[in-house]
Amino acid sequence: QFQLTSVKMANIAKLLAGRAQYVLQVAAKQPQLTPRFFASAANLEFIKHEVTGEKKNVAVITLNRPKALNALCNGLMKELSQTLDAYERDANVAAIVITGSEKAFAAGADIKEMQPNTYSQCIMGNFLNDWTRVARCQKPII
Repeated sequence: QFQLTSVKMANIAKLLAGRAQYVLQVAAKQPQLTPRFFASAANLEFIKHEVTGEKKNVAVITLNRPKALNALCNGLMKELSQTLDAYERDANVAAIVITGSEKAFAAGADIKEMQPNTYSQCIMGNFLNDWTRVARCQKPII
């Protein structure tokens, strides 16, 4: 049976963050980087997103709750899920990069949001449903 310890999870997070930074560095060196934003981006509170790259085929989603170290609240998870849905339908997008703003990728679940609930309510609620959306995406995600 495979178990993820907190050390293994931290190492995986560092690896993914390094890969995301590499993709962003490569994209930044491309001569014709013109970002394309969805018209609905103005309605988003917790994430920013754009399509970039020489072929304009790399979607970059940035978790944008810097004061909370990008803690994963219900609103952020819902916006992330909706944005992934849109990019998955976009035939021009070949890959997706998810990154964090400022100091952190993501601090984890928003404990303040979970505080009034029991353990069972947290586990059985829909909170994790939106996060599994990342795993179900049919396009490569870094």
